[in-house]
Amino acid sequence: MLPPTFGLLIDGWTIDSEHYNGVYVLWTSNGVAKKYLLSCNVIEDVDEETDFVDQYEGERAVGFSAADWCDVLCICLNDEDIGVDIDPNSFAHIVEFIAADNCSTNQRLCTDLAVPMVGCNSHRLHLEIEGFIGPKEKKNARSVVIREESRLRGLIRKLDRLMGELKSLKNAALLRTQTLLLPERKNDTRWYSLFKMLLKWSKISHAVSSVESFPRSVLELIPTAAENLELHSLLEDLKVFESVSQALQRDGQGSKSMVSMEGVRALFDGLVDKFAQKDQVSLSLTLSLILSMILSLILSMILSLILSIILSLILSMTLSLILSITLSLILSMTLSLIQVIGSHIKPGSDVVHSPDFENGIVKIQGFAENTLTDAEKRAVKIFLIEGEQIEEEDTQDLGFADQLLASTSSRKKAKTSAYRDTRHVHPTTNLLERLFSRCKLNMTALRKKMDPDSLDMLMFLKANKELWPDAKSVQHLLDSLTPGDWANTFVEDEEEEAFEEW
Repeated sequence: MLPPTFGLLIDGWTIDSEHYNGVYVLWTSNGVAKKYLLSCNVIEDVDEETDFVDQYEGERAVGFSAADWCDVLCICLNDEDIGVDIDPNSFAHIVEFIAADNCSTNQRLCTDLAVPMVGCNSHRLHLEIEGFIGPKEKKNARSVVIREESRLRGLIRKLDRLMGELKSLKNAALLRTQTLLLPERKNDTRWYSLFKMLLKWSKISHAVSSVESFPRSVLELIPTAAENLELHSLLEDLKVFESVSQALQRDGQGSKSMVSMEGVRALFDGLVDKFAQKDQVSLSLTLSLILSMILSLILSMILSLILSIILSLILSMTLSLILSITLSLILSMTLSLIQVIGSHIKPGSDVVHSPDFENGIVKIQGFAENTLTDAEKRAVKIFLIEGEQIEEEDTQDLGFADQLLASTSSRKKAKTSAYRDTRHVHPTTNLLERLFSRCKLNMTALRKKMDPDSLDMLMFLKANKELWPDAKSVQHLLDSLTPGDWANTFVEDEEEEAFEEW
């Protein structure tokens, strides 16, 4: 049986043209975050009998829409084994939040159900890194370029082409005379592949430059010394992002606990502060260089034109006026050229669907409830109780991400809160991503004809191992079954019914 209120973690994936859904139920019990895999089955067309949402009538989209997600959730939760009586009108009273990807479908779902949404922060980090690297090339319907790609992206594309050339049989043989390391290319969907490509290039760049017998197609793509400096600087920046990304992927197994919403805020704020310092240094150097050049030009022009008695009077007024205008223009132009981060990972980002809810959870976990605004109090009122003590664990300081996490107040000491424990609020959808990877390992080439229900049951049993009875209870059950019971159990027509009774 589930608690009176709980959270949901949802996502979807595709394999062999079959669309699957993944639904986890999340709650906290006795200071421990619990998770329960509810469904991992094929998404089928929803018939009229199971269509719970009247406002979607006539709006069924091609593909999986918000209406379909609503139907799936209602069907899963209304299963007789779950013990939940829910419909779209009662979601806001039972479901505390829905953690999902930051796509428009999920946002529409949460808006219509009046349930707060926790967007995947790993996805927000990915968007931030893409913006950090610079804009991509954009073409219109006639394949005409309407936006040029950034210089850094052009350099990355050049390196990717080089890695592709080095993978050919002849070039790989030449490279093998200098190093046993193999070249590695990136893909367009995962920023981490770019990080691995840059890391590999830092290890094989010297070996590639040492081979003089490469064909011209390879030699023309080898980065220059200045370009290598840019690639090295980008690699060092991505190492910081990678540290944060690895922290977000912690699943609570072993010595590393899962990052909370408060921890995510500390990580993202630390990133913004770190790169803001870097931008300030770049800004000061750029301004000093540009201003020295402009001031010398302005003074030479003024002194050459004004050689009369009014020089002493006009010079101060002219310089003050010109400098004020010049500085404002230079500052705006310089800031537009400098890499600025924070557009996706700051609290007020446009990507966030429910900022009041997320800010409220961060303050509750940081024991800053006295700073909650009225809007945040309304957003988190479902967690409100009369005093509860939350005990926190100490962690080790390891690297950039761990230093930021260790600084959060919730890791220093336990305090009494007027709100229920919110540690089950998942800041990412990584739990379902790992589930989908596990599904692909089970849906091998030798299991292509596996029934979707069988896959669902297999994943259900693997994901919910902590809910299994102990070994003695299982053995006692098996011992209680007679040979006749076993024979009847595995009759093909009665197999499903017997399993439910067991």
